[in-house]
Amino acid sequence: MFSKLFVLCVVVAVAHGYSSGAPVDPEVCETLTPKHPASPQKRGSPYRIELDKTVVVPLENVGVTISSDADAFKGFIIQGRKEGENAPQGKFLTGKNPDVQSLSCGSDGSTVTHTSSTDKYNINLQWQAPREPGKYVILTTFVQSGKVFWVALPSPTISVVKG
Repeated sequence: MFSKLFVLCVVVAVAHGYSSGAPVDPEVCETLTPKHPASPQKRGSPYRIELDKTVVVPLENVGVTISSDADAFKGFIIQGRKEGENAPQGKFLTGKNPDVQSLSCGSDGSTVTHTSSTDKYNINLQWQAPREPGKYVILTTFVQSGKVFWVALPSPTISVVKG
């Protein structure tokens, strides 16, 4: 009896474990892949990552919008990186957005995730460029459901240039 109850509790925890955001896990931070019981989608994503500018100076903010016109997303993980590297770069300024929380992937604000599994069609963020000039990209994982998700979709390239 105890083993059946334990298995049931574990299954419920796995099924509902990420409704309040991605877990703080080094593997999730590096791969941006949710620990869901399915493989990422290979077909095209219905989601967009839009930037309000693509050339900035160090520490300048870039407006980032993740959105969809038709298909809601329930969760997301978003992180800035230097092109070709795995370490998070820059910082997301979440302000008082109730749909967003910081995830500790190396440094505060380097990665953000959702706070609930409510349907989302549009999330607006500010990403503060790092001090080091170079080419950067914002990578976003979108979760439509526990078994339907797209991993590390790239934004257009952001060039951080000397001021």
